[in-house]
Amino acid sequence: YSIMQKERTIEFWNEFHEKTGDKEWIVHPTDELFQLICSLLPAPTARGENDKDSNKDGTLRVLEIGCGTSTMSREFWKYVQLHQKDCHFYIRATDVS
Repeated sequence: YSIMQKERTIEFWNEFHEKTGDKEWIVHPTDELFQLICSLLPAPTARGENDKDSNKDGTLRVLEIGCGTSTMSREFWKYVQLHQKDCHFYIRATDVS
């Protein structure tokens, strides 16, 4: 629960998701979309490499904010498990609802 969201806003989205269920209403998860996302991510670094622009453990971290009931993060995780085996990903999705 976030104190930055008005209670009325949270109630609206809770009711919206109850009525519509799992609905991708901006973009649907596809292999083409995930290929594009992966092409925009920084190249993985060797574990322990000390580059100022990379994570020290070589893990790429992805955060989806305001996901609602979207399956985008789950589908992206499945995609990288199959197609990006040389990368280490940490994917998190969150929503106030």
